[in-house]
Amino acid sequence: MITIPIAIANDRFRWQISFFEFQHKKIYGENAKNKSLILIIKRNFREESLINDIDWNITLPYKMVDSIYDIHPNLIKRNYNPINVYTAVLQAIDDLHDEEYVEIIDADMIHLRKFDSSLPNDDEIYVDDMYEKWHMFINSKNRYVIEKYLKHNDFCYMNGGSNSIGKVKTMKKLLPEIIDVSIDIATNSENESHRWWSGMFGFNVACHNQRIKMINHNSCYYPNINEIDLKKHHIAHYSCDPLFKKSDFPNIDFTKFKNNEFYNSI
Repeated sequence: MITIPIAIANDRFRWQISFFEFQHKKIYGENAKNKSLILIIKRNFREESLINDIDWNITLPYKMVDSIYDIHPNLIKRNYNPINVYTAVLQAIDDLHDEEYVEIIDADMIHLRKFDSSLPNDDEIYVDDMYEKWHMFINSKNRYVIEKYLKHNDFCYMNGGSNSIGKVKTMKKLLPEIIDVSIDIATNSENESHRWWSGMFGFNVACHNQRIKMINHNSCYYPNINEIDLKKHHIAHYSCDPLFKKSDFPNIDFTKFKNNEFYNSI
């Protein structure tokens, strides 16, 4: 399995990728370079300067990719940058073998141990449905956001999840529709929160329409939400951690950290 973190070419993401690389190499050793591909987006918004390459001392494989604003020059508003995750992957997915497995993650995620579980079958994808209970509510109060995009009702393939693991050929089925639906939601929704999560809405819609079953894998530790369990959790997502607050880095009070595998890695 190849892990694909997605970052932006700026200093805020530089240290996150450095943290990812450090932990990834610690866990996978010499094989780390065969188990990751870092995607770095040349800019986040249209008004930013293009960064065509970076000097981050990365030793893992990386690829510079275009921003959604350069792929779709007609998109003007600042609504679309969350969709950069999926347009980035689309620019790299053809470089990988169809039967290879990929784990698509945000830059603010690190591995805690080797992934040693069974992998999803064809037309299945592992996700974490924590997001459904947290802010998606696709199967409850936010169902109306996606209803018009759904093309069948023979089975509910979506569960509101994200952080995906699946075969390359499965991702290829999903990516074009994810991007199209996400752009439409980001363009037309009057709800700022829905525009921000447009990529995750699009991901769920595409899984449903393409009949890709989303399976909750419960394999991620969220420092401020659940309790770490290394029998389940092979990865951590520190996006909203109040102790290791990424917006304050490096001005962090390390004395407040808990004694567990995630905090001991920092």
